[in-house]
Amino acid sequence: MKFTATICQRICDITRDDWERCQKGEAEGYDYYTACEKLTHSAYHHSAVKVEFQNKIVAVAPLFTLRYRLDTPLQGKLRQISNIIFKYLPHLLSLKVLGLGSPLAERCHLGFAPELDVQQQNYAVTAILNALKKHALESKIGLMAIKDLNGTDQAAIGPSLKNAGYSITSSLPVAVLDLPGTEAEYFAGLSANNRSSFKRKIRAAQNLIFEYRTSIKGIEAEIDTLYEQTRDQSGYDYGDLETLPKGYFGAITEALNGKALIMLYWLKDMENKGGKGSLIGFNLILLNEGKNENHRKVIDKFIGRRHPEARDNNLYFVGWMDNVRYAQKHGYKMLQTGQTAYGEKLRLGSRLEPSFIYFRHRNWILNQILRFVAKFIAFDKMDPDLKGYK
Repeated sequence: MKFTATICQRICDITRDDWERCQKGEAEGYDYYTACEKLTHSAYHHSAVKVEFQNKIVAVAPLFTLRYRLDTPLQGKLRQISNIIFKYLPHLLSLKVLGLGSPLAERCHLGFAPELDVQQQNYAVTAILNALKKHALESKIGLMAIKDLNGTDQAAIGPSLKNAGYSITSSLPVAVLDLPGTEAEYFAGLSANNRSSFKRKIRAAQNLIFEYRTSIKGIEAEIDTLYEQTRDQSGYDYGDLETLPKGYFGAITEALNGKALIMLYWLKDMENKGGKGSLIGFNLILLNEGKNENHRKVIDKFIGRRHPEARDNNLYFVGWMDNVRYAQKHGYKMLQTGQTAYGEKLRLGSRLEPSFIYFRHRNWILNQILRFVAKFIAFDKMDPDLKGYK
């Protein structure tokens, strides 16, 4: 069977119909990625790959190029030390990468046409890997990677990646909450201590005015500032993998046309009869319809908080409960909350879906070194919240 892969300079070189046929129901689909590629980021660039079989596109995926810091998984004191090394010897700790996936997604959106069986999917993957190798050679890129492959895809196409000489390491898992039908059932699923503490914290909602919008026109600067403040206070530093291109929130809410919502939290102005005061937080959520009813989920994509007001009003927990209520009201089966703050998410009932990175360097010696180092500095091993979690 002849599967032919082609590297496209732009995602929009592939038609929307072809992309959506291979990635049915994905909120982070064609509209999401074409919006992302129009934004400028100093660290990475988006493109795409397509696979054709019998004159039909049967697989698609976003691509990116990035100069990747090898110490990205390190946090805390280890990262402080590596930052000093990077300051004086930047090329020792960074490599240019050609990656399958996106820095702006928690999973690799590699999609296949519904008519392909697992064997044919692996044929398509082999064609993609050959195209990546050729493109990396022509572009003088040494390191190739598949970023954040979920467990289902890893089980299906892992053999092809292994046969192509790719090594595997753990990425950060994705927190997912399976939603029962009612709010009462959700609370009943929590431990008594967590349930009591959670209910007490969300009473702070009485101090807030909540609204959601499909546009952020007029408040773009406030949204950007809240996000940056939250990222600065997070205690984690994943470098270019967590920085957003300028204009991201406005571009995504506009492009997704109702499939992206901004949930806004205003602190009540008690001196003005409880009217709307200042904006102290937001959640960007994406509505993922999935392949069928069982795959419908709300993706809590990014949050922004202003402190100390957000902390004083337990905004993290208020926002969490609003997400749960929205998802249940509209029939979504899951709430996906990303790759940070695992401790709280586990206490609030989430489970962790594993995620994997595959990589290969064209230089055999460097490839062996990277395989060895990856055993000790995998993302999940460096995250403090995941220590001791099985």
